[in-house]
Amino acid sequence: MSGNQNQLSKQDIQLDPASNTVVEPKPTLRIEKQGEQEQTGKGSVPASPSSQTGNVQSRAPAPFVPQTSPDSVEVKGNYTLPEKTQFEDGSVGWLYIDSIGVSTPVYETDDEMEAMRIGIAHYKTTSAWDGNIGLCAHNGNASYSYFRDLSKVKAGDVIRYESALGSRTYVVESIREISQTDWSMLSRTEDNRITLTTCIDGKPEHRLCVQAREKGVQ
Repeated sequence: MSGNQNQLSKQDIQLDPASNTVVEPKPTLRIEKQGEQEQTGKGSVPASPSSQTGNVQSRAPAPFVPQTSPDSVEVKGNYTLPEKTQFEDGSVGWLYIDSIGVSTPVYETDDEMEAMRIGIAHYKTTSAWDGNIGLCAHNGNASYSYFRDLSKVKAGDVIRYESALGSRTYVVESIREISQTDWSMLSRTEDNRITLTTCIDGKPEHRLCVQAREKGVQ
């Protein structure tokens, strides 16, 4: 990438210490695709997913803010590698929550903060399809704060998730506040679940955690 193009830096992703929410950055992010380059503006998302798989090209490094603690995640249970679920555009899935207007691609990159800059992030320690899918996104006023309304989700709401392996529907069962160091909700499971986390305004040491189970499966 040439010197006159935007690269991610510490100014790209900033947290308001008072509310623990992200502050809108000035630069934009470039996503390199196979054989071409595509500029993604602030707040934009790629086109809907195709049925084919592809590869995520390398991106400029982003400031690392720890999101997961691999040593504290239970690893027993079903697990699917993200390579199995990847669409041609590089996303590993697509999340739909109609009750709060979410329709956003999911990415897995070297750290979750980088992925949250372009969409919803997949926790690398969790499954990408079978078992427990762990996802996170920003809460705040920035254009890429895809979970800004996650606190409005209610028990019984429907969540749909698509990947290159198919589509599943989940029903919200649990909504709770957890410690920022509590990763028990991301443990692997035999049944199919989806777990969503985001920051909480004014509570920097806590996270909102929403978990849903596959519809019609006990």
